[in-house]
Amino acid sequence: MWALGYVVSGARLPWLGDQVRSSLVLSKVDDAVPDAAADLLGALDELVGSDLFPRFLEPFVAERVVPVPPPDGAVSRDPDVRRAAASVVRIVGEAEQCSRTLAGSGFAYAPGRVMTNAHVVAGVSSLAVGVGRDQAPAAVVLFDPDLDLAVLAVDGLDVPALRFDRSGRAGDGGAVLGYPENGPFTSTPARIRAQQRLRSPDIYAGDTSEREVFSVRSSVRPGNSGGPLVSGAGRVYGVVFAASVADGQTGYALTADQVARSAARGARAAGVVSTGECA
Repeated sequence: MWALGYVVSGARLPWLGDQVRSSLVLSKVDDAVPDAAADLLGALDELVGSDLFPRFLEPFVAERVVPVPPPDGAVSRDPDVRRAAASVVRIVGEAEQCSRTLAGSGFAYAPGRVMTNAHVVAGVSSLAVGVGRDQAPAAVVLFDPDLDLAVLAVDGLDVPALRFDRSGRAGDGGAVLGYPENGPFTSTPARIRAQQRLRSPDIYAGDTSEREVFSVRSSVRPGNSGGPLVSGAGRVYGVVFAASVADGQTGYALTADQVARSAARGARAAGVVSTGECA
């Protein structure tokens, strides 16, 4: 029952998933099971899981979805948000070790630097950043599987850098910008539900760390990973990294405060780093 519950907890299965994640009994069993046992469930987890996002919660922790009013649909037409769209890029990588093409979103935040998620570039052997119809090769200069952050160096990246905004609060409106499902650019209205501290496994469902995140009322789909959550002024409130398994109108973004140190390190970094194994 613990093994089945572990897998179901990471899948978007209406009613059943909520019951499993809220189970006090399975939570106590999970505390007693050796970490190595959970590692053995990785293959089955991938088979049953219904999303292309890594786990963002420990398996038997109930997800807290805070109600807020719907986002303002007009925000995507705001001139500042439309200008911010010019700084959002498509990221495509080839991961030969797992015979997979990875796709996600990212955004320029410093000269020649793009921020995205670590799971978007994990295990890649080649990487390209798309700006409009053009593509440019990219190299990973920062890779953090614990926070799920990566910084790419892109030569000749001629787009404006977005600025971070640490003032985001519950109830604030904005937009999720990116290339969901590797399709066309999409600006999706959003509203911050709450600021939360989540105990989250790394992108390999291994070591657990604490992340400061915004839960967001918006439609977040695979491919939005690494894209920005921007304010109505076009500044970055956070970096999208996950979608809810309990609510189809909830996503998660690492806060600007949480990513600040990585952003500074990535802006200074010059050497190419390993992107580990496929996530």
